[in-house]
Amino acid sequence: MMHPSKKLRSGRANDPSTSPNRFPPRKALNPVYPKPFNPITDKMFKKPDPKQHAQVPELVIDEKDGSQFKRGKFLGKGGFARCYELRDSKDEVWAAKVIPKAMLQKTTHKEKFVNEIDIHQSVSHAYIVKILKCVSDSNNMYILMELCSNRSLMELQKRRSYVTEPEARYFLKQIVSAVCYLHSNLIIHRDLKLGNVFIDGKMKLKVGDFGLATRLKNADERKDTLCGTPNYIAPEMLQHRKHSFEVDVWATGCILYTLLCGHPPFETTSLTETYNRIKSNQFTMPRSIGAYAAQLIRDLLQNNEFNRPKIDQVKTARFFYGYCPESLPVSALECVPKIEQELEGGDMDCSLFAESIHVQGFASKPAAAAAVKLPAVRNPLASDRNTRVPPSDPKTAKVLLHSLLEKLKSTEIKMKHPAKWLPVDIFAAHPNLEAESPNLTPSFFVSKWVDYSDKYGLGYQLAEGTVGVLFNDASSLLCDQDFEHIMYAEHGREVFFKSGEKPKELNKKMVLLQYFVKYMHDQLITASAHSPESAKKMSRPPCLISWFRTDSAIVLHLSTGLVQVNFFKDHSKFIFDGSVDAVTIICADRSIHTYKFDTVIEYGASEKLQRAFGFAIRVHPKLLQRADDNKPRGQ
Repeated sequence: MMHPSKKLRSGRANDPSTSPNRFPPRKALNPVYPKPFNPITDKMFKKPDPKQHAQVPELVIDEKDGSQFKRGKFLGKGGFARCYELRDSKDEVWAAKVIPKAMLQKTTHKEKFVNEIDIHQSVSHAYIVKILKCVSDSNNMYILMELCSNRSLMELQKRRSYVTEPEARYFLKQIVSAVCYLHSNLIIHRDLKLGNVFIDGKMKLKVGDFGLATRLKNADERKDTLCGTPNYIAPEMLQHRKHSFEVDVWATGCILYTLLCGHPPFETTSLTETYNRIKSNQFTMPRSIGAYAAQLIRDLLQNNEFNRPKIDQVKTARFFYGYCPESLPVSALECVPKIEQELEGGDMDCSLFAESIHVQGFASKPAAAAAVKLPAVRNPLASDRNTRVPPSDPKTAKVLLHSLLEKLKSTEIKMKHPAKWLPVDIFAAHPNLEAESPNLTPSFFVSKWVDYSDKYGLGYQLAEGTVGVLFNDASSLLCDQDFEHIMYAEHGREVFFKSGEKPKELNKKMVLLQYFVKYMHDQLITASAHSPESAKKMSRPPCLISWFRTDSAIVLHLSTGLVQVNFFKDHSKFIFDGSVDAVTIICADRSIHTYKFDTVIEYGASEKLQRAFGFAIRVHPKLLQRADDNKPRGQ
């Protein structure tokens, strides 16, 4: 038999392909989030005039001190502001909230802006977004803030649907610490929600957006302004009672519930019904939630604000006695991390965590056997609507594929009859940078791949450095870029070990993985410059479930539920993400552009993007068939 290294180099290879990010084991029914209601912003900035949005110049020069900042990537928009990266003279990158001066002409508008700046500049805490300064040019005001490269808890929740209790502990400790600091300084945030809790590059949380915050004159003062976001607003506000710090405690309870359950506690499709449920304290507690987590949620969501604990009392809740990781890997943005601790949470903690194993956990078997024998594990939990689906359940992959297919079909039909025919995607005649939604870009994707399926399988590399092989026997082997932490998946089961502890049954597959890695490193370029930090011992990276090639493209289906199409001719890549209803395009120049399906529906799509949607729809039946047959490859 020819040596694997020689065969590998003669195998069919292609340059980078892009891959999806990690997806939740079970996706909750698509929740409908009522539009956030803020009397201030809804009245002042409802349907802002596009003419008031002056262009952000490539070089921003502060008219006060002459300091200069180079414009970087567009980060997103919301309400009346846009956000860009700005790079200062020291080469530090900041997130700049851009507000057109034309929108600050009215006294009330200006007062709100000044109040936000004054409060934000007065605080300094490890878990609060750092503000550098406020600069201005002839057209815009720029609030320069700490860049949180991993977006917010809102994007994490959309993709994960829910998190495990150790993760919730990790997140909530930081939120509570930040809110304790604010309250000790007589500041009420008044708009705590997943979208206002940002995640930095080290997976630490940062509370931000002080647009609705207020500072009390003394601890006994109470306010009467109705403001907030429907799913997080406290009942005393809706019942027109004066409020104080307790509204932040209530919102903290809503955040914890949403993280653990996958949807806000009082959410409905009707704003009126949502408010009625809040006022009557009508919510359900799934059995999958641990007893101590459930008790804390009930305490935080007491209808009578005076019965809620003070925020500093929350720190001592029994919920926090359980295991809390010191850090989380970047892969936790997309998938359940690997934790090697005894857990005391609800059913989900027992069923979702993949635990590491030792070499002795593998039973010895004849060398001629084709597969590795995995150690026995507990039986899966009985299925009911309050029980979490295990992340490797093949039924989950099929459900996600069906859901994505329906969304693609609906979008394809509607994009041909848009409300405005003015395509804005990168392949359109007049692309619009600010029509993009970069916060929905997948955190992980396949940056390289090589096809040697006529003998062994498909090798691939994720953007952050994880390398893997989907073998022809449907097993997968993944390891980090240092070959230190290894994951082996087979028949829906996952096991983890360190390289020095790998069972001898995996020796051949490890050798093949190393050949794949060497070939990709030596012969292929990376699909994109996008590269999140490498995750280590707690990382549970996404893996390839199935794939096939056509004459024009390779189609990749990842365990996160994303479908990725890489076209051979022009090297363009399309990632279709049903969790956030968006498509990400990676061009031949490695630039990344993400668009919501709704944006494509509203403005229409370029001919090239339309063809990509059509292609993805046509190949979906084959992906569904492979999900049924549990086959990894095909032509």
